[in-house]
Amino acid sequence: MDAIFAHNAAGESYTLAMNKYGDQIQLPRTKNIITNEEKWERENMDRRRHSVAMGACGGSTPSSSLDWRKKGVSTGVRTEGQTGKVIPYVLTEALECYHVIKTAQSVELSVQEAMDCCSDSTLSTGFDCIINRTEGLCSAADYPSHAGTCVAYFCHAEANCKATGHVIKNNETDLMCAVAMTPTVVGIDASQTSMTFYRSGIYHDSHCSTSDLNHALLVVGYGISGGVEYWICQNSWGTDWGLAGYILIERGKNTCGIASQAFYPI
Repeated sequence: MDAIFAHNAAGESYTLAMNKYGDQIQLPRTKNIITNEEKWERENMDRRRHSVAMGACGGSTPSSSLDWRKKGVSTGVRTEGQTGKVIPYVLTEALECYHVIKTAQSVELSVQEAMDCCSDSTLSTGFDCIINRTEGLCSAADYPSHAGTCVAYFCHAEANCKATGHVIKNNETDLMCAVAMTPTVVGIDASQTSMTFYRSGIYHDSHCSTSDLNHALLVVGYGISGGVEYWICQNSWGTDWGLAGYILIERGKNTCGIASQAFYPI
C-alpha cells in the first residue's frame, strides 16, 4: 500500500489502487507477477506479414480519435481468471467486434471453443486456427462447456474471418490504421506492478519491456488528453480492474511493446 500511496502522491499521469491481485504479490517487484500470465514463442514474423498500408491507411486518413465502444462494437470485458489462457479471450473478442462491424449484428461468441480448439495457437496464428480448424466460432450459448476437447462440429459457426492482418512491427501509425478498421489484438509486457494495480489515467512505465510479451489486450480505440496520445485497451481481468476493465496506454512510444506484435481479423 505504501508504494501505491507514494506513486499517487508523485503526480504521475495515472493512478494506482489496491485490487484483487494484492494478496498475490509483494510490492515492489519487477518480474512477471500476474498468476494467469501467458508467454508465447518469439518468432520472426517479418517474412509472414500482411501489413496494412503505412501512413496513408490504404488511401484514407483515420480520425484523430476513435472509440469503438461508443459505436456499439466492443462486446464487453471478460474475466479470464486462473485459466492462464489469455489468447482465446482476445481472439474471441476481436472476432466479435469484427463481426459487428461487418454485419451490424452482435453475438456473444464461445471463448470455450477457442480455448478447446485453438489453445496451442500463438498470438500470430490464432485467427488461422479459427479460420481453418473450427471454420469460425459458435455462439457461447450453442457451444457445449467442455474442457480441452474440441467439439466444434456440435454447432454452427456464427462468425468468421478470412485472414490475419499483421501490423508492421513497432509501427504505431500502422497500428492506428489497423484499429481504425477493427479492434486489434496486441501483445504486451504486463509484468510490472504498476499495471497490476492500474486504476486510471494514461499508463506508462519505463521498466516495461518491448520484447518480453507475456499478456495480450484488445485495442478498441485511441485518443489524446492534455497533449498526451493514448490507446484504449480492453483487458480480460474483469470490470473491477482499471477503468471498468480498460486501460489507457501512452501512444507513440511503443509502451510495453504494444506495437511489437499486433494482429487483426480480415
